[in-house]
Amino acid sequence: MNDIYAAPSAEVANQPATDDLLAVAIGPKNTDYYLRYLEKSEGSPWQASWNWPAFLVTSLWLLYRKVWLGWLMYVFLLPMGLLAVTAAIGAGLGETIGTAIYLLGFAALMFAFPVWGNALYKRKLTALVEKAQRLHTDREAQRTYLARHGGTSWVWVLLLIIPVIGVLAAVAVPAYNDYIEAARQAAERSG
Repeated sequence: MNDIYAAPSAEVANQPATDDLLAVAIGPKNTDYYLRYLEKSEGSPWQASWNWPAFLVTSLWLLYRKVWLGWLMYVFLLPMGLLAVTAAIGAGLGETIGTAIYLLGFAALMFAFPVWGNALYKRKLTALVEKAQRLHTDREAQRTYLARHGGTSWVWVLLLIIPVIGVLAAVAVPAYNDYIEAARQAAERSG
């Protein structure tokens, strides 16, 4: 099915993924850092580099930068695959060796995203700019599309706020119940 809003392919081929479109796709936070990485990694799809946020808070960084597929891989697919492989290996070699292999694999996973997180983010940005160029021939429409679909996300805040609310509720509800029970007992003694 043809998309009537898509740019003709000849016009898309003539529009390079310029720094201004990439800057809009990155958003206002740490734009210079990512543009320097993109320039340095030109021609290399998986240029290794170190990303501290991707090391310290990997899941939150992936959500913040809207790398949804990377987040799914990090949280679900890779740990489950690692667990399945080490369980199979551990079944033949013993539980201790299986646990050691799992811990080594988990450590490798913990360092994989900080090392190749920027490359994963680069692939996401490049695909987003190419999609904007396919959908819109006008540069301002491309910038508007990238501003809407790129940038950063606030979804990661939920991963911080929900546990904090849960902890507060876990402390406050029992304290409130104790207070109500003490007030009831005091009312029974005085009345």
